[in-house]
Amino acid sequence: MKLFIANTTKQNHEFVWRPKLRDFSGENQDGIIKPKYGELRRLPIPLGGQICIGNDKALEGPDVKNILEQHPHIVRFEDLNTVRGFQGLCYRQDNPVPIEEILERLETNDKVRTEENKQRQTNTALQIASNMREVAAQDDAPFKDLRETDVQVAEKGAQEVNGNTPRLNNVVEVAEEGKTPSGRGRKSAA
Repeated sequence: MKLFIANTTKQNHEFVWRPKLRDFSGENQDGIIKPKYGELRRLPIPLGGQICIGNDKALEGPDVKNILEQHPHIVRFEDLNTVRGFQGLCYRQDNPVPIEEILERLETNDKVRTEENKQRQTNTALQIASNMREVAAQDDAPFKDLRETDVQVAEKGAQEVNGNTPRLNNVVEVAEEGKTPSGRGRKSAA
């Protein structure tokens, strides 16, 4: 039996597991407890790629079960399309995961992460408005809602890129509950 593990993310992944030793008894023999697991094993999985465990030596059912128990977040290839959120790894026994399915999940993961990011930005902007309202109330200063200020989400520049200068990613226009956006903000910038 072979076990294929596919990486459905846009980053390299290092797959790590310990094989369960078959002669584990759990008993103390001459003051030494025999270990339950063998040496740590690791295999790199490139972005959008897959590995085969058991290519050199066939795995048995308990071996596959042991590996999967160590990684409960991995889903069966056949169940991949039922996962609504982000899914970074999937497995398939005996046959490789089709590249088309890996590419499709990569695209789905991008959409999921983009939506999650927009929601985080919206929540952050709403929290800023709440904080500004509290400060304004303490100082008896007028502040009604976010339409009175510009809130922009900027990505911090890396040292190697843009000389560590922040780069505007996009402007998120947020409407507080019961209010409409002003329409003043730019929709995106590069």
